[in-house]
Amino acid sequence: MESFRTTVDLASPPWVVVGDLESCRGCGGCELICSLSHEGECNPSVSRISVKKDFFQIEFIPGTCRQCPDHPCMDACPEEAIYIDALTAAKVIEESKCIGCGLCASACPFNQQGRTLRFHPERKVYLKCDLCGGKPMCVEYCPRQALKYVRWDPGLWKLEEEST
Repeated sequence: MESFRTTVDLASPPWVVVGDLESCRGCGGCELICSLSHEGECNPSVSRISVKKDFFQIEFIPGTCRQCPDHPCMDACPEEAIYIDALTAAKVIEESKCIGCGLCASACPFNQQGRTLRFHPERKVYLKCDLCGGKPMCVEYCPRQALKYVRWDPGLWKLEEEST
């Protein structure tokens, strides 16, 4: 595992998964493929992506880690269990070091309702998007192509923030 750690040039923006709010229909396929690929089971509660669903307003907002360049989650971790992936610049939780204290989740400014960093109830660790090593399964399998894998830009979430 040590070979995957590196110091990434943070001037170069990381990659991130973003949702197209007009295209998403809240099917939850992204949550299922994510949990299946990471956990071996279709269980949205342990998915690294979540879809906020408002059926009355017919509004669906896919949400996942924004891979912030200033990484408040990583800075908050007392065990240094979060590292920057060399390929994607994703902030990845090394579960063997995570003590489940939740400081990363508290430090994340986008973790409303625990949608960005989730606590795994059985393993007692936190989970977050790791970008699947550069090939996000949620993007690949979204039936409406409502998810995109793009370079990070602070303007990407303007519509999402206005909607929440």
